[in-house]
Amino acid sequence: MLNAPEDKAGMVAAIEDVSWELGGVLGVTLLGGLMTAVYSHSLVLPANLP
Repeated sequence: MLNAPEDKAGMVAAIEDVSWELGGVLGVTLLGGLMTAVYSHSLVLPANLP
């Protein structure tokens, strides 16, 4: 952000914000998928369920 020209500061800030949001979304998605896989692998269901 500091190396960008002043006239492009808005564009650079928008790209930085999108990158931050995309990183957050990917992190939540990957962590949620991992937690779901671990939970479903360790889940023991009773034998008498329909």
